Amino acid sequence: MQDFNFFEPYLNKGKQRSAVATRFGMYVTIFVGLLAAWPLINFGYGFWLKQQATKLQTEIVSSDKYPLLAAAEQAKADVAKLQAEVTSLSSTDETLKASEWLTEPLLYSVVSAVPKDVKIDSLSVQADKKVNLTGTASGKPAIAELSTNIRATERFEGIYISSIANKDGTYSFDISFGVKGGDSK
Repeated sequence: MQDFNFFEPYLNKGKQRSAVATRFGMYVTIFVGLLAAWPLINFGYGFWLKQQATKLQTEIVSSDKYPLLAAAEQAKADVAKLQAEVTSLSSTDETLKASEWLTEPLLYSVVSAVPKDVKIDSLSVQADKKVNLTGTASGKPAIAELSTNIRATERFEGIYISSIANKDGTYSFDISFGVKGGDSK
């Protein structure tokens, strides 16, 4: 009698792998190998780049023209500063040319209105014909005298003392007023 093996169809005896399966396994192995080697490749490349950078820096610093490079950088910085200053001055010049109302007699009338007990710390003139004075005085009467003197010139309007502060017997103040004559344009 013959024995039957009912599991024989499920046995892998004699079956060989196909070429596609072999290639797929080979590709997966190569891919995993590259993934494992990638950090090592990057580390080696980074090390090589650092060596090249150090070598180039040494060559540049040891060059006899290196001081000229520093001087050129300083000259560039100076030129940039001067260009910014020229731009600022040209805009100020345009503003002053557009402000025909801002004349030397006008400024003289402001300065001549200052009594002897008052010291002007800053005088700012804005394009909309507003003048701001900041200063110190020995007392409140000196500030009142300044306000009266400015009002007496009849060239100014809207005189307003925005603040008076006493510090150690000296009064700090801010006065703002407008120049009569409407808009500047």
